[in-house]
Amino acid sequence: MHDVPRLSPLMASRKLQALAFIEQFFAVRGIGPSLSELAAALNSNRSRAQGHVRQLAREGRIRYFPGVPRGIRPISAEEEALRRLQAAGYIVTNAGLLPPAVLDHDPARHGKTQNQESGGTAPHAQH
Repeated sequence: MHDVPRLSPLMASRKLQALAFIEQFFAVRGIGPSLSELAAALNSNRSRAQGHVRQLAREGRIRYFPGVPRGIRPISAEEEALRRLQAAGYIVTNAGLLPPAVLDHDPARHGKTQNQESGGTAPHAQH
């Protein structure tokens, strides 16, 4: 009844197997799995399943509401996209996205000539 995806080289861990199960369960039923259902699907115990859930929640991969029945939810596609952008260095604000900081310095934009930037002197005006 609960088809948990088989652990594959791409999943590399039970945590990712738990994530795949949570996403699949929510997609089919519209509600999150209980810790007992997740543990049974992983052929594990509730404590270990809860550890995976807490770790996934810390990473921002799922939403976890402790003490709430079926309080495990996958994040939305939009939330996942924002999480990936943040991981790539973008700053996500309520106003929108800010690009990652660029560490290049362009002296021409700051009123300096190339000669001044390299420590040389500016051309002198002739009198």
